Parts: sequence; structure tokens; C-alpha cells
Amino acid sequence: MSNVHTLNDIKDREGSSIKNLSHFESQREFKAKYTAEIKSLKSNIKTLKREVTLAQKASSADKVKILSLEAKVRELEGKLDNLELEQVLYDSNVVEGLLEELVQINSSDSKEINSLRLELK
Repeated sequence: MSNVHTLNDIKDREGSSIKNLSHFESQREFKAKYTAEIKSLKSNIKTLKREVTLAQKASSADKVKILSLEAKVRELEGKLDNLELEQVLYDSNVVEGLLEELVQINSSDSKEINSLRLELK
């Protein structure tokens, strides 16, 4: 009987070995599948981090450009205000000059009129 048990033990071991081998291959496939998926995800994460960094740099550059343009706008608005003020001052000086000329003309006309009156008398 011991031979029968030995034969059965051998068959059981072979079946067990085949099951173990099959299980081992299944685990290896499982590990390979998930290892590949993990590598893919890590690669995607790395790519996305680069994109975020580039977007942040672009955003930062845009912010700098926006601030620079806003400063330029304020500078130009200041120049515009100065030019408008100069125009108002120039216009008021022109008007003042015209008024002075009119006063002088009026004054000289009065003198001429008075002198003509005296001559007529």
C-alpha cells in the first residue's frame, strides 16, 4: 500500500505543482499588468506636473506683462492729463492775450475818438 500512497502522493504533488506554476504565472501576469499601469500613471503624472509648471510660468509671465501694461497705461494717462492741462493753460493765455489786445485797441480807439472830438471843437 505504501506504493499506492506514494503514487498518489506523486500525482498530488504534480497537480499541486501545476496549480502552483499556474498560480505563479497568474501572479506574474498580474504583477506585470499593474507594473505597466503604474509606470503609465507615473509618466502621466510627470507630464501633468510639467504642464502645470509651464502653465504657472506662463501665468506668471502674463501677470508681469499685465502689470507692465497697466503701468504704461497709467504713465500715458498722466501724460494725457498734462497735455490737456497745458492745452487749457495755452487756451487761457491766448484768450487773455486777445482780451489785452482788445483792451489796448479799445483804449487807443477811445484816445483817438477823444482827440478827434477835440480837433472838431
